[in-house]
Amino acid sequence: MSVLRPSALLLWASLASSVLAVPLSAHAQDAYTEAVAKKDWRAASRLAWEQGGPEGYARWADALDGQGLRLAALIAYEDLMVDAPAVGASRLARAIELAEELGDSSRLSAVLLKEGVPTDAPDATRGAALHLAARAALLSGDNDAALALIAQVPAGVAAHADALALRGVVLNQQGRPSEALAPLLTAQAEGAQFGKSEAFSAVMDLNLGRTFYAQQNYAKAIEYYAKVPASSDFWLQAQLERSWAHFALEDMQGTLGLLMNHEAPFFDDFYLAEADMLRAQAYFLMCKFPAARTAVEDFEAKYAPVLTNTRAALGSLDAAGAFEDVAKLRRGEATTLPPTVLRRFAHEHRSKEAARAVERADNELARLERVRDEAWVAEATALVQKRRQAIVLAEGTRVLTWARRVSSEVDTYLKNLKVTKLDILEYERSALQTAAVTGELPQGETSRRRNWRKQGTVVWPYEGEFWADELGSYTVAAQGECAAPTR
Repeated sequence: MSVLRPSALLLWASLASSVLAVPLSAHAQDAYTEAVAKKDWRAASRLAWEQGGPEGYARWADALDGQGLRLAALIAYEDLMVDAPAVGASRLARAIELAEELGDSSRLSAVLLKEGVPTDAPDATRGAALHLAARAALLSGDNDAALALIAQVPAGVAAHADALALRGVVLNQQGRPSEALAPLLTAQAEGAQFGKSEAFSAVMDLNLGRTFYAQQNYAKAIEYYAKVPASSDFWLQAQLERSWAHFALEDMQGTLGLLMNHEAPFFDDFYLAEADMLRAQAYFLMCKFPAARTAVEDFEAKYAPVLTNTRAALGSLDAAGAFEDVAKLRRGEATTLPPTVLRRFAHEHRSKEAARAVERADNELARLERVRDEAWVAEATALVQKRRQAIVLAEGTRVLTWARRVSSEVDTYLKNLKVTKLDILEYERSALQTAAVTGELPQGETSRRRNWRKQGTVVWPYEGEFWADELGSYTVAAQGECAAPTR
């Protein structure tokens, strides 16, 4: 990774023999120590800035951290690791803490991947750094490097669970799901041991479900998908993937029951094209052709305008505009891209962290503006402005990439539905021909809930209303109406 900007640190490094790069005098050292003790961070910043050189830059970064300019401090620590690795290594632990607190570890991860992780760092620090570097390797597409870094994470530290979880993801991406199971299961167990959050456990359940699905062990996949709690950001996705597992087992009733969740009005403006297509396919395979036709027509009515409006927006929107579009959606304002396309970002953890990072950058820039007479402020301001621009560009580009994917998917779905309509007409014609011979049309009974009940449960019939506490518990008793297999 190249350095984002020619920082003052580079200038200082080139002036190693000048007065700007000499150690602090005894008097200046005492003044710096006294300023830190009094938490007079502006004075400490000024003294460190005047010292120059890598050590001065490190102390300046410490002073930025001390006065609450944490984003500026993180960037300065990252610069140290690039331009003066020996000095930067001494600030690695704090840099990792800041990255976690701020939810902004992308550049630190890339720096650690390129520059390497110090071998003499404490196990906890080294483990966290190796995990960050492995994430950067995975994002760059270098799976082998990611696995090599993961293998170096020491056992017995909190980052070991994260590393094992990442190993499971990498192995799955390499088409090795049978090898991915052990690290994922161990990661979940270690996560509980180290008090990892419920969100971590939910992601493990989702990834285990996907791993079993890749092995075509659909029953176990269903078991793990069902463990993802309704409080998780991944719950709705887990229900969709669980419905695919039922579909693979040719359990159309189970498929339709799970897809009932996606019909709830709570998700009206979510992008659920895959769920809507799967519902139509399930009805079709059960020879419920009127229901299949209705599902197809509903899909066209919902997504044809989304396609038109998304294409129009993509023609005029840049990354900064896309980033702002998500912010507008959160504020309840009109957006350029359709809300259906943007909705996933409104609640997504990564997107919210990016929005908070930009807000934090704006706050730090405002604070720096109030002390702009200090010599070091211009450098700190440039650091924060650069990072703010990078975050907006990265997140806005991600939104645009997703919008293009939605446009392509919906276009493909709509084209395929034209064939589906012809298939429905053909099978209906065949059913009528069969009826002409047998003298009766096949009849199937459909209800939204089964009439039986498990011990300790209460069953209510579906009467057209959705209740939040019922989501995830729907069952569908639907008898197929096929005179002959449709597969």
